[in-house]
Amino acid sequence: MKTFYAVVLALSSTLAFGQSPYVKVTTNNGTVTLKNTSGQGIVLIVGNITLNGHNVVNPETKGPGQFSHEFFFDEGGFAAGDSMDWETKAPQEPRAFNYSIVPTFVQFDDGTTWGTRDSRADSVIASRTLKIAYLRKLTESASFTAALNEKTANPAEADAQRRVKDWIDNVGMGVPAAMARVKQLLATGTARQNSGKF
Repeated sequence: MKTFYAVVLALSSTLAFGQSPYVKVTTNNGTVTLKNTSGQGIVLIVGNITLNGHNVVNPETKGPGQFSHEFFFDEGGFAAGDSMDWETKAPQEPRAFNYSIVPTFVQFDDGTTWGTRDSRADSVIASRTLKIAYLRKLTESASFTAALNEKTANPAEADAQRRVKDWIDNVGMGVPAAMARVKQLLATGTARQNSGKF
């Protein structure tokens, strides 16, 4: 079971509807659980965030609050039958809000898709090449730590950099383990990118 945390900012009164036949979504006391019911691996899920059955509005774009989770670099991806939890309640909050996710786009490990590929899905998919280049830069650098601490204005690189730093600073992975994880992510991402399916 994988767990991740998120903060959502604004609410709307637009009703949300629909579910993916490939990702079952359940909620319980601030935990949104996504289960892969597709029978095959998933490498990307994109969806809209809801609160009490209504779409959450992104205050910057005025569009729906969007959720995305990329498994493209994970060796097993989001395997058939696997579940993951999205913790919407911060540990210090006394009560949970009724957040949920309505999947709108799913990309499978064989390259096929379900749903509507929108600008958020396009952005995540386009960032893969940049993330592969950044991970390669980290693995080929004479100093992993120095390369990791270089400033970057590229959002895809910044996202990858933030995740690796989080492993070291907050997860307690340590630099050698983080380096090994980066090599594994690079190998998996490169193999998928070179497969011709994506």
